[in-house]
Amino acid sequence: MSHKVMRIFHPVGQGAFYSERHEVDGQKFNIVYDCGSFNVRHGTKIVEEAFVANERIDILFISHFDFDHISLLQTLIRRSQIRKIVLPLLHEDVRFALSGYYHCRMARNHSMQPFAEKSLQLLNDPRSVFQDERAPCDQVEFVFVRPYVESEAEHNQERRDQLNAAEEFASRQGRNRIINSRSESDAKSLCSFVDWMFLPYNMDYFNRNRALVQNLIVWLEQNHYSLEDLNDGQFFDREHCKQLAGIYKSLKGSINENSMLLFSGPLQQQNQCEVSIMCHSLTPSWCFRGHLLSCQPGCLYSGDFNLKQESLSQSYGSYFDRIGTVQVPHHGSEHSFDLNNFYARGMICPVSYGVNNRFGHPDWTVIDDIVHAGGYPIGVTNDRFSEFKEEIRL
Repeated sequence: MSHKVMRIFHPVGQGAFYSERHEVDGQKFNIVYDCGSFNVRHGTKIVEEAFVANERIDILFISHFDFDHISLLQTLIRRSQIRKIVLPLLHEDVRFALSGYYHCRMARNHSMQPFAEKSLQLLNDPRSVFQDERAPCDQVEFVFVRPYVESEAEHNQERRDQLNAAEEFASRQGRNRIINSRSESDAKSLCSFVDWMFLPYNMDYFNRNRALVQNLIVWLEQNHYSLEDLNDGQFFDREHCKQLAGIYKSLKGSINENSMLLFSGPLQQQNQCEVSIMCHSLTPSWCFRGHLLSCQPGCLYSGDFNLKQESLSQSYGSYFDRIGTVQVPHHGSEHSFDLNNFYARGMICPVSYGVNNRFGHPDWTVIDDIVHAGGYPIGVTNDRFSEFKEEIRL
C-alpha cells in the first residue's frame, strides 16, 4: 500500500489554517484544521488557492470559536464540498457563558461586531453556518467531541446534567453523532485508513469554569435574569457589560480555552519514513528548504490550547513516539505557554502569527525556550513565502 501525505501550514497571518492531503493507492482524502484570520481579505485568497473549485473536504476540524480561527469558513464552504465537521462539545452552562462573553465584547466595542457575530453563530447554531445552496446541510455530518474525563468517578450529577443538555443541543444539528475524546475506536470511525488516524481531544474545563458560571448565576439572579439571557443580544446595555466584564476578568486565563487538540498520525511508530520539508525558519541558524528528515510523520495540532493548564504529554503522552511536528499553541503567546508542558526536543514547531500584529505574537521568550529545548520553530505569517509544507511518504 502506498500512502503519501502533503501537510500545509498556510500563510494566513494572525489566525490558523492547516490542511492535509492524503493519497492512498490513488484515493484522495482532505482534512482541514481551523480556517480563519484577522486579515480576512488576505486569508480569503489563501483559502481560494488551497483547493480547486468543488474539491471535497472529507473532515473539517474546528478547535474553538474565536474569530481568527473561523473567519474564513464561508470561503471554504463556497469553494469546496465539506462532508464532515468535527467540533468540541461544550457543557451547556459554558456555552451560555461563552455567548455572554462574545455579546459583551460586541456591545462594549462595536468594531468587534462582525467578529463576535460569527463566533456566536458557530457556537449556538453551527448548522446555519454551513447552510449552502450547493451543499444542503443534510449532506454534512456534525461530529461533536465529548470533554475528556479520566474516570467515571469524576462524573458527578451536575456534570452529567450539563453533558446531557449539551448532547441534546448537539442532537438538533441535523445529521450528527457524538464521539469520545482520545478514543481510538471512535477515531477509526472518522476515516477508513488502515495505517493512519485522526484523534481529537477536548479537554474538560468543567471544574475550572464552574466558579465563573456560579458567579454569573449569582449576579444574574440578583438582577432577575438567568443564564439563558446571556444568549440575548438585547440584554447587554452599557451597565450590564461593565459589571459582566468584571466577572469574566475574575477567571484566570480566558474563558475560551476550550481548544480541541488533534493528533494526526500513524497507528504505529514508523521505522522507515521520509519527511521532505519546505519552509523558512524563525531562527537564522536553522534556515533550509527541501531537506529530507528521518522524523516521525505524526502532527499534533493545538489551536489556542493553554499549556499553563495541562501538558501535551498528559494529553497525548503515549503518542509522542509517532509525532514529529507540534503546532505552537496560541500564536506563540507567553500567556499560554509553559515549556515544562511542551515537548520540543527534536520536534518541528510551526507557529502562526501576523507580521506586526497588535498582540506581540510570538513572544520571543517562547521561541528562545523552544530552541534551547532542542525544537525547531517555524514562522508561518501573512508572507506567502512563509508557507510551511511537509511531504510524507510511508
